[in-house]
Amino acid sequence: MNNKILSKGIVLYLLFYLMPFCLKAQVLNKLPDPEIKIGTAKVSGSVSNLKLPKGEKLQFVVATSSPISGDEEEPYTTNVDSYNNFVLTIPLTCNKQIVSCALCTDSINYWVGFIGLDQKNELHINFSFDAKQQITVDAKGGLNLTAEDSHNMYEAINKFLICRHGGFFYGKNPTEFKNYELGTVLKDRIQYSIDSLNLSQKAKAYLFDTFNIKFISGRLFYYKENAEKTHEQETKSGNNKSPKAYKAEEPDKSYYSFLSQYPLNSPQLLYIYGYYSDFIRHILSVKAFQIPDIGNIPIEKWLEVVRNHIKDVVGFDSGLFYDMLAANAYTRQIDDNRKPLTKEQVENIEDYYKTRNSDITRLILDKNKKLLKLLEQNNDLKIKSVPAVPLKDLLSAIVSRYRGKVVLMDFWATWCGPCMRAHQEMSSIKEELKKKGVVFVYIANYSSPKQLWEGKIRGIGGEHYYLNKKEMHYIWNQLKMEGNPTYLIYDKKGRLKQQILGFPGTDTIKDELLKLSN
Repeated sequence: MNNKILSKGIVLYLLFYLMPFCLKAQVLNKLPDPEIKIGTAKVSGSVSNLKLPKGEKLQFVVATSSPISGDEEEPYTTNVDSYNNFVLTIPLTCNKQIVSCALCTDSINYWVGFIGLDQKNELHINFSFDAKQQITVDAKGGLNLTAEDSHNMYEAINKFLICRHGGFFYGKNPTEFKNYELGTVLKDRIQYSIDSLNLSQKAKAYLFDTFNIKFISGRLFYYKENAEKTHEQETKSGNNKSPKAYKAEEPDKSYYSFLSQYPLNSPQLLYIYGYYSDFIRHILSVKAFQIPDIGNIPIEKWLEVVRNHIKDVVGFDSGLFYDMLAANAYTRQIDDNRKPLTKEQVENIEDYYKTRNSDITRLILDKNKKLLKLLEQNNDLKIKSVPAVPLKDLLSAIVSRYRGKVVLMDFWATWCGPCMRAHQEMSSIKEELKKKGVVFVYIANYSSPKQLWEGKIRGIGGEHYYLNKKEMHYIWNQLKMEGNPTYLIYDKKGRLKQQILGFPGTDTIKDELLKLSN
């Protein structure tokens, strides 16, 4: 590393750690400001000297997300052709966007990273392998990220996600918790994530925005839940010297004053892959803000109420942030409640965004159309009562209700991203399998908020059970489960044939169910 780069790194490090809570990205060189604009971007490239295992197909895969809905779209995939070239046109919701990508086969990832796409500037990537099959990447165009930035940004976010701090949150009041999290935990995690990686200033600016937004959404908005959960865990482990019933206080509005430290109106936040919409929806859900459901209220009138409740906390009363709050208020209704837009809501959306950004209207209404189609496909929803039997007989009692049928039992949760993506992927095969006599049984539990669960299942269909804590813990231990999603496959005689941790793909699920149904 040369002295010039090293000196920049030292300046950035000191600047970050001398600030009270976060490093504002605008002090650094940054990516060009994006805007919400529906369009496409083109990626082309080549692969040279790769010794591909026999029978394997090499693919270039791109995954995108939306700042309006948070959706991670189905990955866009193209095969590398016989001339070792590839071309892919990718639909985008912003004119400039950070997306994840991989050069891979079904079994091997040769390269993964983030790339910067621009609807007006094609990105070209060359992957070159040497005699030892070590890869060199050269990228030109798009947002002009270097290949090193593309890979290291991806690595930094993965490091941030796996760097965890425990803590006795129940021993801290909300202010103490907030100060510790922002003053110690966040800084430690950022330091761990970037210290060993060579990153440009604009890559660091993107990462600091991402880390801050992800961290707030994941921890600071959950003080009460974190405090009560750690109290319960410590009580069970015997480490808690005061194992009495504990109820953490709900933070008041002043707790969230740290939000004014962040550039929440910056269009740079639209770049944040996968987390920005989640952050906005958490804002909508904060009890202390008392933000009402948008319902059929005209957007401007609804925003008047919202501004009065939060402008003193975020530090401003107009701009992109408020437009994103309104857009996500509608898409949250679609996603969480599985409730289509009313005629009045459609009119309100069209009226408000026509002079601001009509592409936001298109994105919301397209999402509503997908929901209507999903509800039509999954119109067999049944909420089932949990059998009133001893815990040791609970699982077999549920299975016995479907004797003579092949059963796919899906253990899932509303907070489990892989679970929700698996539901979407399996929707394409369910109708065929139902005609073969397959029954889809879904098991959720107390960790999924009941109201949210009731909304989500409307878009899933099938037979649904909601277990309490004792019921779920017993079955979890009975099956030696390790996580969600977990799938149990039963034959027509109610015999457990397979237990699968993690979604294995629609083809695998379909093949196993068809074997038993024929």
